[in-house]
Amino acid sequence: MSSRDSLLQIGQEAQWCIFNPIISVIYGKKYQKTHKKEFLELQTKYFNRSLAQLTPENSLFGGFKCPELYYLENGNYVPNDATPLLWTQAHLWIAFKFMEQNSI
Repeated sequence: MSSRDSLLQIGQEAQWCIFNPIISVIYGKKYQKTHKKEFLELQTKYFNRSLAQLTPENSLFGGFKCPELYYLENGNYVPNDATPLLWTQAHLWIAFKFMEQNSI
């Protein structure tokens, strides 16, 4: 644990990608039940965050992949080796479906 903790930088923890599409779906469902604009805005916010986490075209793992997480390496966030992570990919597909359903 101390060896692992020595690599940590305060405020620079890993950025997990699996949660944003799930949160987008949750807000999408809330919007479908209530039709409150705030839920659609939050659905869109977390959907856009999900898209922003896709790997860039020049990524070592290929472009537009869903990584498990990004970690800090030499001052830059890079995707870890669990790319693509199929759980994140599946959640993003569901988020796409809900965005499509809730589109005006």
